[in-house]
Amino acid sequence: MLKKRFSLLFLITFLLILSITIGSEDLTLYFSFENGSEEGFLGTSERVKLSIVEDVVLDGKYALKVHNRLSSWDGCRVSLTYNLLPEMNYLVSAFVYHTSDKPQPFQIVARIKDIVGERFELIGETIAMPKVWKEIKGNFKFNYSVYLEALDLMIVSPNESGFDFYVDKIQVLGPNKVSSPGSVVNSTFESGTVENWEARGDGVKILVRDNVAKTGKYSLFVTGRTRSWHGAQINLSKILETGKSYDISVWVYQSSGETQKITLTMQRKFDIDEKTRYETIVWQKSIPDKTWVELSGSYNVPLNVKIEELILYVESPNTNLEFYVDDVKVTDRTLVLGQPEWEIPSLAEMFKGYFKIGVAIPFKVLINPVEAKMVVKHFNSITSENEMKPESLQPREGEFDFSKADAYVKFAEENGLVVRGHTLVWHSQTPNWFFVDKDGKPASKELLLKRLENHIKTVVGRYKGRVYAWDVVNEAIDEAQPDGFRRSKWFEILGPEYIEKAFIWAHEADPNAKLFYNDYNTEIPAKREFIYKLVKSLKEKGVPIHGVGLQCHINISWPEIEEIENTIKLFSTIPGIEIHITELDMSVYTQAGEEYKTLPRDVAVRQGYRYRKLFDMLKKYKNVVTNVTFWGLKDDYSWLNQRGRFNYPLLFDKDYQAKLAYWALVSPNVLPPLIQSAKMASGQAVVDGIEDKSYKSAIPVIINDGERDVAVVKPIWYMSKIFVFAEVFDGRKDDTDCLTVFVDQNNAKSPYLQSDDVYFKFYRNGKIESNFAPMLKNYTIREKETGYTIECEIQIYAIPIGKGSKIGMDFSMIDGEKVVSWSDHSNQQLLSTIRYGTLELEEAVKLAQAKKGSPVVDALMDDLYKSVDPIETETAVMGKIEKVKGKAWILWDEDHIYLYAEVSDDDLDDTATNPWEQDSFEIFIDENNAKTASYQADDAQYRVNFKNVQTFGTGANAEYINSATRLLRDGEKVIGYAVEVAIKMKTKRLKVGEVIGFDIQVNNASKGMRIGIYTWNDPVGDNWRDTRRFGNLELIQ
Repeated sequence: MLKKRFSLLFLITFLLILSITIGSEDLTLYFSFENGSEEGFLGTSERVKLSIVEDVVLDGKYALKVHNRLSSWDGCRVSLTYNLLPEMNYLVSAFVYHTSDKPQPFQIVARIKDIVGERFELIGETIAMPKVWKEIKGNFKFNYSVYLEALDLMIVSPNESGFDFYVDKIQVLGPNKVSSPGSVVNSTFESGTVENWEARGDGVKILVRDNVAKTGKYSLFVTGRTRSWHGAQINLSKILETGKSYDISVWVYQSSGETQKITLTMQRKFDIDEKTRYETIVWQKSIPDKTWVELSGSYNVPLNVKIEELILYVESPNTNLEFYVDDVKVTDRTLVLGQPEWEIPSLAEMFKGYFKIGVAIPFKVLINPVEAKMVVKHFNSITSENEMKPESLQPREGEFDFSKADAYVKFAEENGLVVRGHTLVWHSQTPNWFFVDKDGKPASKELLLKRLENHIKTVVGRYKGRVYAWDVVNEAIDEAQPDGFRRSKWFEILGPEYIEKAFIWAHEADPNAKLFYNDYNTEIPAKREFIYKLVKSLKEKGVPIHGVGLQCHINISWPEIEEIENTIKLFSTIPGIEIHITELDMSVYTQAGEEYKTLPRDVAVRQGYRYRKLFDMLKKYKNVVTNVTFWGLKDDYSWLNQRGRFNYPLLFDKDYQAKLAYWALVSPNVLPPLIQSAKMASGQAVVDGIEDKSYKSAIPVIINDGERDVAVVKPIWYMSKIFVFAEVFDGRKDDTDCLTVFVDQNNAKSPYLQSDDVYFKFYRNGKIESNFAPMLKNYTIREKETGYTIECEIQIYAIPIGKGSKIGMDFSMIDGEKVVSWSDHSNQQLLSTIRYGTLELEEAVKLAQAKKGSPVVDALMDDLYKSVDPIETETAVMGKIEKVKGKAWILWDEDHIYLYAEVSDDDLDDTATNPWEQDSFEIFIDENNAKTASYQADDAQYRVNFKNVQTFGTGANAEYINSATRLLRDGEKVIGYAVEVAIKMKTKRLKVGEVIGFDIQVNNASKGMRIGIYTWNDPVGDNWRDTRRFGNLELIQ
């Protein structure tokens, strides 16, 4: 019998290998254990035991049991060394079941060993509830260097050991066996035809050729081009649908003998467009000679438009370039592919003892039985996303439409939920008829007050006793205005009086409803202070206001949770005020230009930990925070998707699946370790214990013990070397004091140390420990009053490094019995590199110099400036740099930074209400050059428009700036403006040799809109809240 089983297994293996040889694109590997054997599976270690069992199975008769797990990485594995081909996309899936008493994470991991070494790549992961079969799946594409020694597929539960688990139905499918749900275009040209593609431009020809192809036999050849916009196109006008988001992928190839640029563009015309528009999806991507390169991006079609024309085309600025196109895919990313996980815990139940958990939903959720059931399962408070706003309830004067609003209230009452009404008074989504009389002229104060009273009393009165809380006034504060009030039409006609009246009338209509003032960016200190003064003043006047709504539209790095807490602390000092988090979401994007086709795993992990930190903080204030409402049920319903890219800000994905953000709130034990990441700037240093100027470009790595920063580490790189300057804050000297630098040169993230993994332990007393001392080229340790500093030079030998390289690193401080690390908080760096942080190498920020001198601030160029090399705004954050550019000269004295700038711009505009949307010049200062993710007390943002109107961002006010402007002319024609400022330091006196953080920005406006943002250094436009991308300004004599 044993011999027959062996023969059968041998035959199966032979046939599998034969199928790969014939064509791996058609591969199907399937392990069901239905022959009663392990089918080649082994334990990931010798201690792991595997058994074929019948008592716990997905379906069929057998499953594989994994037991005797003593380590979290104990699981099962199967060799696929001879089954898979490199650079090919496979879909891998498996089902798991476990006997733990709480949710557990599971992963499918590939172990790859080649001539370079061994590495582990995550294929897919899931969270499984106890005693419930759960599918894991993921896409896998691998490569190797020279020789593939081993390729294993592993299934593990990486966080805990001590429980058994089961696996069944493991499957590996080649690309031809994987269906593409949501595919609306799939042009492979394997039919031998152009497949609905057309030549774009006179003289252009498109031909199907078989001399080169991305996959298969054929591709589309484009020739005869004589203009940059000439190329190949496909008409999608009747294919794409409104309200949907699409992923677009086009592979291109060219053989000109040198690298060329190719662009992917959508030509569009909607009914709302006056003329045809051209929207870039991929801009001039570099295509090396004889290399297939993917052009990929996404495209969103707005909901409330009529499509007249949508044409996707491929073009090149090289007007004579011939190129090939292949494997074009357009996929509907909004297609729902799953069902809610009904077995997971209810959010509302998890926070029952703290606050209500709410959700803002569009009307379509109420009429979708699955989604309505999901709302009832997880939430106990609902908000209508748009259906209770003025434009929805009273689109025309006196014509109220309560049909949808009534449905929300009825749904809530039938399911034991409460309703938050949103919103009664807002500058947006309010019909214009409110603000004009019957002749179309601006409404009088009396008329507008009458209309406002009627709207509020009609709406609130209808739902008296049925809507428990109202956002009465929404977003009335603008911190850029001297008095803090937004210059809305409400304010322009009524002044701030409308705010008081709104609360009074709402209270008269329903004396038992809780009435809230609601706003965004409440974490910004200046705005926070204006809101505090407004609410405190209303309370002191006896106006019936009961709470403040913090919208909390945040992202994965901004603002600091401590700033949200500071807002809660301040507002809760007002007697009788409670706080609601009213519109919570967390964007995964931290800068312009970022876009993810799928949510990167490291970003999902960061989002999870940040949600957890936020809710841990909120739970401390359960006596004042009484409702936390998410602005959306799942990712594809988020309002953030209307901004031109798909976002992932909520707890559930588009397919109803709980994300790590959800699990962070209900079962944080399942979270993967939070792997820190940072940028490492270029630069070199003399290792002498003195902080060289090059370290001023470093983004500091902060080691924090939960209460304070215990060390600041500044790494930089030059060629194959890494320099580290670290300052440890420890006032009591001890022989155990040390700082350890860990390096995983190939960033393998391995469950055990490999030959390229090294560490250097620098003791305060001068002693050194290392597992490979030759890599340490130089070091020095110095005592300071506040602790000690370490500087070292490390030679990287295992791999070549350069801009864009990623190196695994960690830093750990020991002080007596206390061990604190930057990334691996389990402090197991000598056992595994899985939790090492990742440092990505990049070029240093720009460096400029300011000479000492104190000019007169009059917008005229003092002779003192003429000896200084100017800086220019050559970085385009928004728009293209054409005619508009700023050039600035900088001086300094002990108390001030002086700047004289000239901006070339022949179209000056200040008609926008928001000052940053006017033609203006901005200055950013980080006095201690700490390069932090959010502003500290020494940081400031100043803005001066061409008419010398000063406005201020965080940390700035009129006390610290003196400015002057003048128009620049060429004869009678205005060609720009000059601005001169003196900015007083807030926290220090300046001296020769100092390097401060510094940036400038030109805002280009036209017709009431900002159409361009140009900076000296920051490439992403986050300088208003993040100092890490400020350039450096060196003060010289």
